[in-house]
Amino acid sequence: MSRKHLYDPIPELFEAAALLQKAALAHISGESETVESLLAQSDMPQLFDWSEALFAGRTISREIKAQIFQYSIDPERPLPLPVDLRASGSIPTRLAREVIQRDGYFCRFCGIPVIDPKSQSFLRRAYPKTIRWGLGNRDKHTAFQALDLDLDHVLPRSLGGQNTAENLIVACAPCNCGRGNHTLAELSLADPRPRPPVVPAGFETWDGLTLLLRKEVSSAALSIRGIKPPPMTGTLEQNGNSCRSTCISRIERGRFVK
Repeated sequence: MSRKHLYDPIPELFEAAALLQKAALAHISGESETVESLLAQSDMPQLFDWSEALFAGRTISREIKAQIFQYSIDPERPLPLPVDLRASGSIPTRLAREVIQRDGYFCRFCGIPVIDPKSQSFLRRAYPKTIRWGLGNRDKHTAFQALDLDLDHVLPRSLGGQNTAENLIVACAPCNCGRGNHTLAELSLADPRPRPPVVPAGFETWDGLTLLLRKEVSSAALSIRGIKPPPMTGTLEQNGNSCRSTCISRIERGRFVK
């Protein structure tokens, strides 16, 4: 029997997203102290535990791992391709935007809100003391790690999957990482593409915090803090941050690579 996602999303994921939405609005209003407070509130330990389970961290119990990683044989699994024959690991911005416009800023597996990479970069530059982003997973701001937007190849690149709108979906980083290079059938996952994206209640206006990227808003707000807005050119891979440290050993390094 197919399942929609690997691991049930927890309420704190949606609570953190709501706090970040308020933080973005406070930033636009120039209320920096309020922003710092909301960012700190969204850095919840429960989000680390949830993400780490999908990253297959060493601290996760065998019982939880067995619940998430339910492997089965896929008789139609293609043979892996040599690295030099795989599709590029860099997804052009135009294609990425096409996929995001179709799917919205929600994981097509677990349905949680996700944050646009440029919006995340913007806030990390503006509030580096509050948004932790160290080398290890435990050293990162839990909300920004759990709600990190990835583009997932339905058929992994390693198995011949191409960089096309038909083969790409919006996913949160934990779900994307949890899949690894497995086919949907190998993890008993239903193909999310036939069903329409579901917008959680209360998040009808969620835009991945891209309201921060409107030029007239971001330039004015950051000028008060003496910070230049992040560049808006290049691929999403180039503008985004690297894959989660625990996940790097499971999939190839790169923002949207798999």
